[in-house]
This record gives sequence, structure tokens and C-alpha cells, in this order.
Amino acid sequence: MSESLAHTERLALVTLFRKLGPSASTLCEGWRTSDLLAHLVLRERKPVAALGILVPTLSARTERLTLELAHDFEANIRLFESGPPAWNPMRYLDAVVNGTEMLIHHEDVLRAQPEWKPRVLPGEGRQEARRILRGAAQLMARGAKVKVRPDPAGALTPANGEVVIRGDEVDILLRISGRSTNVHVTILGAANDVQLFENSRLGI
Repeated sequence: MSESLAHTERLALVTLFRKLGPSASTLCEGWRTSDLLAHLVLRERKPVAALGILVPTLSARTERLTLELAHDFEANIRLFESGPPAWNPMRYLDAVVNGTEMLIHHEDVLRAQPEWKPRVLPGEGRQEARRILRGAAQLMARGAKVKVRPDPAGALTPANGEVVIRGDEVDILLRISGRSTNVHVTILGAANDVQLFENSRLGI
């Protein structure tokens, strides 16, 4: 049985964190690699403390805890590499719930580096990325001011009041999650609809 995208992307992230160290850039505004790693550990090890990711009123506390946790980079790498602890249901649902998180944050680190070049996921990884995109598109684009239709196959035509985002599955996923730096997509639609999309709040 092949390994899940969540597992392979986690291991690739671990290798990248070790290679780059704690001070490398990421596409997450204001965060270095140490901060992003701390976010991942907090999410799996202290889910109650991580609620600020989803609840705006708790975001300041979550940000403070993330910055505190970021100080021990090597310990965090070991924790992250071992996956969620046994008491966390996420450990047994890793392949289902963590594919999006691992894929996006791996790209957050990769694409922030000066030598970055687009990578091509292997066949099974690309298929899983497409499944993730189908499942996550509406959730991530729920804050958009127009309807958003992902178009990795390049076959859709936008109607009034919507935009079509054309590109590779990973690039589309990154764009609707709110990333725009080093993301290669084409946004199709009427000029007003495209402008509304560009002014939208995207992501979780």
C-alpha cells in the first residue's frame, strides 16, 4: 500500500526544516521556519491552544503560544516528525485530515526560497491533491465575494458572478488558501468579478 500524501509531505517538510534551519523565509506573512514548525506542533500537540487558528477572538493567544514554542527548533522537529500523539484522533486519521495542511505548508517553505522551482507531484500524489482540491475548494473560498470554480483541467468558462482559476492542482489550492506569491494560476472572469475575487479574504 502506498504512503499517503500527508505522510510523504510531512517527511519532506522535516528534511527541509533540517536543511534550512529556524530562520528561513516562508510564504506565511511574518513567520520564519521556526514559527511555521511551531504552528504545526501546536496544532497537533495542543489543539485547544491552537483554536485561535479558527476563532478570531483567540488568535492573539494562539500567536503568543506559537512564538513561545518556536524557541526550541530541534525539539519541535522531533515532535513534528513523530506525528500527532496517541491521544489525538488526528494520529489515526492522518491520511484523511492532514494532506491539505502538509502539502500547503511544504509549499509555503519551498516557494519562499530563492532557488525555488516548481515541482511535479508523482501520479498518486497528484490524484490526491486533486481530491483535496475538490473537497477543500468551497471551504477555503467561502470568504470570496464571487463564486470560485477551480479548473485544473482547463475546461471551464466563467459565467457572470464567478471566476475560474486555472492552473496546476497545487497552485490552485495555494491561491484559494490565500497565497499569491510564487503561485502560477490564471484567473478568468469579467474584470469586476476578478477584482472582487482579488479583494476577498480566502483560506481557513
